[in-house]
Amino acid sequence: TLLDSRMKERAFLDSMNAERAKAGLIDELDRRMSQNSPSSEARLPEHPEASIEATQERRILGFLDKRDREPVTPTSNSERLLRQYLEMLPQGINTNPLEFWRSNKSTMTPLCEMALKYLCVPATSVPAERVFSAAGQIVSDRRSRLKGKNVDMLIFLHQNCWLSQN
Repeated sequence: TLLDSRMKERAFLDSMNAERAKAGLIDELDRRMSQNSPSSEARLPEHPEASIEATQERRILGFLDKRDREPVTPTSNSERLLRQYLEMLPQGINTNPLEFWRSNKSTMTPLCEMALKYLCVPATSVPAERVFSAAGQIVSDRRSRLKGKNVDMLIFLHQNCWLSQN
């Protein structure tokens, strides 16, 4: 729900759960961004003499740049990208979140890829079968007098109990 442009942090009832979701998202963004960044081995200089001269110039004038430059790491980039996304106004409840990501793909490519991964419909019926299996365990011949409202609550608790265990 954090990547759903209509909900973002509003869907979390507990702020700690929202912070955990953000931390998990930042971790995955870090992994994605570090995989996509070119390795240092791929950027070997073609002319070693020019490289030595450039290195000497950087040593001489490097102190001027150090105080003006902030080190850019994948972590700070991913945090900045997530903060930029979360600071955007939430979309209307009737809008399609996939349309939002399609229009913002150029500015937030790693987040867009993750949104497409997590906002898609599961291509399996296993989660639905698990719900019906749990319902079959909750409502049996011996417990057939439960009201529908109570059955719904028990199934909901059964499906979401893992949230409180983390």
